[in-house]
Amino acid sequence: MDRIKPGSVFIPLVVIGLPLLSTEIAMDPGLHIRFLGLAVLLTILSVYFLFRKQDPKPVWNPILIVYSLFIIYLVFRISGIYVVSDSWFAWLKAALFFVLFLVSCNVYGFNTIRHSLTWSLSLLGVIITIWGIYELLLQVADNHLEVPTDTYYVKACFEHRNLFAQILLMTFAFQLSQAITSGKKWLSFIFIVSASLNLFLIITLSNRAVWLATAVSLVVFVLLFWLFAKRNQSPSSGNLKRGLIKLFVVVSTALVLSSVFYQVYALKGKLIGHATSVGDTRAGSGEDRIELWHRTIKLIAEKPITGHGLANWKIEILKFGNKNLLSEDNLTFYQRPHNDFLWIASETGVVGLALYLLIFLMTIVVGVKLLRQEKEWVNQVYLIIVLTVLTGYLTFSFFSFPLERIVQNTFITLLISSIFIRRSEVPGLSSTVGKSFNKAIWVFAILIGGAAIITGIFRLKGETGLKKAMLSRDRKDYTQLLSDIDEASGLLYEMDPTSTPLSWYSGFAYFQMSDFDEAIVQFQTAFVQNPYHIHVLNNLGSSYFKVGKADSAVLYYQRALEIAPNFEESRLNLSAVLYNKGENDRAYEVFSAIDSTSDDPRYGIFLKAILQSKIKSMFPEDSIPVLPEDYGWYYKLHKKAIEDSTSIEKLIFETELFTPNE
Repeated sequence: MDRIKPGSVFIPLVVIGLPLLSTEIAMDPGLHIRFLGLAVLLTILSVYFLFRKQDPKPVWNPILIVYSLFIIYLVFRISGIYVVSDSWFAWLKAALFFVLFLVSCNVYGFNTIRHSLTWSLSLLGVIITIWGIYELLLQVADNHLEVPTDTYYVKACFEHRNLFAQILLMTFAFQLSQAITSGKKWLSFIFIVSASLNLFLIITLSNRAVWLATAVSLVVFVLLFWLFAKRNQSPSSGNLKRGLIKLFVVVSTALVLSSVFYQVYALKGKLIGHATSVGDTRAGSGEDRIELWHRTIKLIAEKPITGHGLANWKIEILKFGNKNLLSEDNLTFYQRPHNDFLWIASETGVVGLALYLLIFLMTIVVGVKLLRQEKEWVNQVYLIIVLTVLTGYLTFSFFSFPLERIVQNTFITLLISSIFIRRSEVPGLSSTVGKSFNKAIWVFAILIGGAAIITGIFRLKGETGLKKAMLSRDRKDYTQLLSDIDEASGLLYEMDPTSTPLSWYSGFAYFQMSDFDEAIVQFQTAFVQNPYHIHVLNNLGSSYFKVGKADSAVLYYQRALEIAPNFEESRLNLSAVLYNKGENDRAYEVFSAIDSTSDDPRYGIFLKAILQSKIKSMFPEDSIPVLPEDYGWYYKLHKKAIEDSTSIEKLIFETELFTPNE
């Protein structure tokens, strides 16, 4: 018999309600509002149990040791090198999921959490499947679908199509479970339909990582289903056959629907091109991710044991530059390497990664052991589904970043806790701790929950202020921009999601208002928080140039170009400063690396000025040639030097297009 059954409210609220929490006033519509929502629900539940007369006794199990060590270890990886608020938030997220694990293990019996999770995840799957189908139909309203471009608009209540696809896969498994285990034919039929449509969406959304995770999950499901479900005699032997038939129906229906849908709506050229590029790592974002992985491995090699500190990947990775990445546009800034395992290793070292993987390994091992002992059909299917979802999660974690997201981690934490709740109910494996320790757990949960609520409120406020600041910047209302950034800034929110310090926005506003001294103060603060941000470096250089400190300007422009050699703005600025210092040769050398097709209006002005000064410096004062006023002449001269791989000085002496002064 279950000890307590509050899951009838809490788990549905978390599983169904949390994904629906979203706000358009923040930069990230879901991250902070869902973090805050989870913190509030956990804190309320913890307070409730703390003051109950008869407390549930927590079950002690071996994963608590590993999980506790992981959270404690992460405390020491909170880094104050750059932006401590981001590092603190990363730790607090991990701690909040640990609290969720503790609460689940101390509140629920296995039957309660199994029943609540199965129904909640299944119903969520139905909701988001219908939502996704509706959005997909909107995209084909004009009778064609461009794959994969148009599919990015299909995301339901999630921030991105890929994140939506991940949740679809996680809920698909539980819809399949309901279809297999339901004793009512009409209910089984409903979940067969919803699971088929869910899988159809997964196929249509065209996310390669989730495709792979789905294939791996289905293989794992069939193997586990066949190995363990067939061990029982009647009625499970019949259940095995019916279960595999239902799985076949679901997969076949999804494949047929996808095929018909593509035939009717997809633009054939785009579809064929996309299909043939599925395994090509050079297609889409594949090449970019592999390049990011290579650089992340370099980052890991610098500090392999302990890593660079929580939330520091997005800063440290910038020092390797942006060559051969999409971020060569100097507008894109990566937030994570699209591989959770490399991400964890780079920030917490092999120690952190080993502890993280050990949590999953222990869960899978215990889950398989329980499955071997389990006799009840419904429990067998549930354990198989949990192991299947864990496998899928680990698979798409290798190509994505579910570690960052609240919903994915909430689901995984609840599933892991259910495995160890079941373990605690096996005779001979159950053990409890005293009431005082039980009280300590609830106090710890309340403290973490309270800290998360405060942090969540201030970070949500920061994101709201930042979004308003972005609008003010677009309107060129710099006074309002300062006010908005002041509203956004605080000890708990110092950097935007793209690794740009908020102080940079203040510096930008002061620069535009010609208060260059204050701009330097703000940009210097930003430099301390992110010394590899090319716009921080470039703007520092420009500010120093404005106050007459040319040498300092050159230093920061050079730092920017070391990171991003193709950063046209810094290159133009540096060449201008060197030109003003009378260093024409260096100015032209820097300028020559700029793409000659540049559409920057300063390009022609700078080229003409630099070459005129260079030519004049090559002749005696009394024989300086009459120089053309036509910019095209200088451009042709410059272009010929590039095409012929010859020095500009040689061409100047060889040309006869001008005559000396008489």
